[in-house]
Amino acid sequence: MFKKIRESESPESQNETPKVSNQIPESDENEETVVMDESQTDLGEAVTATSDLTPSTCSSSSDFTLSLSSKYEPPYPDIAKLSDIDDLIKQKLLSTKWNDSHLFKFPSRVFGQKQRKLQSSWLQNHPWMRYSVSTDALYCAYCVLFSSKDSKEKSFSKTPVFGLEESSLIVKRHESSTQHQGCVVSSSEYLRIMENKSSSIASMISTSYKTNVATNRHVLEKIIEVILLCGRQNIPLRGHVEERSNFMAILHEKAKADNILSDHLAFSAASRAKYTSPDIQNELVELCGTEVLNQVIGACKSASCFAVIADECTDKATKEQMSLCLRFLDVEKNNNVIIREEFVGFRHAESVKGAAISDLIVRFLADLELDINKIRAQCYDGAANMAGKYSGVYKHVSFNSILRQTMFTVRHMH
Repeated sequence: MFKKIRESESPESQNETPKVSNQIPESDENEETVVMDESQTDLGEAVTATSDLTPSTCSSSSDFTLSLSSKYEPPYPDIAKLSDIDDLIKQKLLSTKWNDSHLFKFPSRVFGQKQRKLQSSWLQNHPWMRYSVSTDALYCAYCVLFSSKDSKEKSFSKTPVFGLEESSLIVKRHESSTQHQGCVVSSSEYLRIMENKSSSIASMISTSYKTNVATNRHVLEKIIEVILLCGRQNIPLRGHVEERSNFMAILHEKAKADNILSDHLAFSAASRAKYTSPDIQNELVELCGTEVLNQVIGACKSASCFAVIADECTDKATKEQMSLCLRFLDVEKNNNVIIREEFVGFRHAESVKGAAISDLIVRFLADLELDINKIRAQCYDGAANMAGKYSGVYKHVSFNSILRQTMFTVRHMH
């Protein structure tokens, strides 16, 4: 119920206390109207609080009413205007309470033939509700912040609720939804983490998982060290019997001084994650080879020029295999310049003619992303198809280079 204060125009009545009427008479040009909430008990404080509002700032009684209630607006950000949501905004929306909601003048709307407006008791009885002043609508703070984009339940989140003529049905349906209950749990966990700076429930549950990950990484590191050792010493990984292979013998020897590796080999017999099978060995060899090759190619790209060394021979399966090596200058960390000669791989040669092998070399260099124009020297054996003056590999590779002429040497050692 709103009350109207009518001040007398006579000078004698200026010092008297204004009379308060419960009825709203017709407006008059000489009358000054003040609209206030019925919860304001001290009439003098209400008049004093609004004494600074002049006609220039409040052109109508509605403007005056909005100014009077603006200080009772929600203390949290307007949930309908959120764009970039950071942790500070989330905390304010979730933890800030609107204690003065009963003093705020909510706009009224016409529903059917009645004027209705939001009641502050709804906000007090349902802590998840957040009021938006800009849209005069209700939102669910939990669902707005933590619901998924493809959620089917859109009320109070993507679709705000403007009128609550059927409030009990809408609210009960929303509170009982699986989405809302999950968002309530997520918001409680979020506030607990932000306030206490502690680990989340998921991270606490996954402590054993983290331990398993660390253990498996340690074991895998030791297995890779054994593979690299066999590769450097040029000894085979496997033998006729897997348990007596070089790989397993060296791995068990390392396990004598490593409790984690020893437990893995002793207790993982029935486990499928042992990482010692031939397939895993081959995969690790391939990964290590790719890493080594990338480092060699990176160093070669850093050099201003390089030379190619190639040769072909027949393997046990009677297939022609071409090997390719690169020779270049490399600068170490201590600025020492060294000459490196690195093997980069085999390629199957379908033909042993000079044009076919030269084309294979050019395509090999292109796959390695090396610039053929940086070639300054070529080294092959003395066979006609390799060193031929007119149709050899040397002539064809030089023709593909912008230099047209590169230094050629015959490799006598095999």
